[in-house]
Amino acid sequence: MSRLLRCSACGKEMVLEPYHLGRDVPCPWCGGGNEVPKELDFHAPRTASRKDETAGAWLLAGSIVSLVLCGWCLPLGAFVWWSANGRLHRAAEEDRPADPMLRAARLVAAIGVVVGLLSIAVFGLGAVLR
Repeated sequence: MSRLLRCSACGKEMVLEPYHLGRDVPCPWCGGGNEVPKELDFHAPRTASRKDETAGAWLLAGSIVSLVLCGWCLPLGAFVWWSANGRLHRAAEEDRPADPMLRAARLVAAIGVVVGLLSIAVFGLGAVLR
């Protein structure tokens, strides 16, 4: 699996492979040399990406359930949004690509919570007006 490294000269990201460890790699944009540390870990991001992929599938399923049940599962939708958002931020902090299912789960969960709140407001207001 590849890793991203920010160029020390121009600041753009370049993709590294395990065979770059300990070498001086030129930036593809500016040509500036960047020394790749020998201690760079390629295994941990791969493991984290696999965990995000599995969690993304479960969170997407939970967000769909929350959306279908509208106002009955607001805590589930809120939990899915919170969990997916945390995993997306963690991926950004670790400079690794985020799983697309996590993005989808966060979006569907947000939509589910909004629809649930609107349905509660509409049905609650209808019950008060009767």
